[in-house]
Amino acid sequence: MERQTKPATGHRVGAVCQKGCGLQLQLQSRGDVGEADHCCVEALRALTDALEERSATLEHEARMARLRWNRREQFLLAKMSALHNEAQLAALKYQRRLHQHMVHINSITEQVTGYCKLVLSQHVEVTTLVLVPDLHLAYANREQRQSLTTSDSIKAL
Repeated sequence: MERQTKPATGHRVGAVCQKGCGLQLQLQSRGDVGEADHCCVEALRALTDALEERSATLEHEARMARLRWNRREQFLLAKMSALHNEAQLAALKYQRRLHQHMVHINSITEQVTGYCKLVLSQHVEVTTLVLVPDLHLAYANREQRQSLTTSDSIKAL
């Protein structure tokens, strides 16, 4: 309220009005208080008009700020939604890649397993060919085959 009642340039603040309004009176250029030409009703109306104008300005600024914040909030929500959708798409993409890699790993595992089985079966066949050079050893029971040593196998050949 002090800012609204401060005098214009060239005037200094004087005493407080004693007629009832309580506003500060301006000193005239002569140095005396201009209480004689002061009208309390006019001064209070002018103050009320100034305060109403300031209130309207503040309300307008508040409305404009609210609109700016609402627009900003909508923008940020849209951006957040877009980022969320992008993250979901990326997750699906990586999930699909993971599945492809798992299928590839499984096929490699099957190939390695098949190779190992092939190598083991070839090794068993070679061993069988070496251990079974004649029919007599082929019909030997299991315990006898286990008791045969490498030197016995070589002698049999």
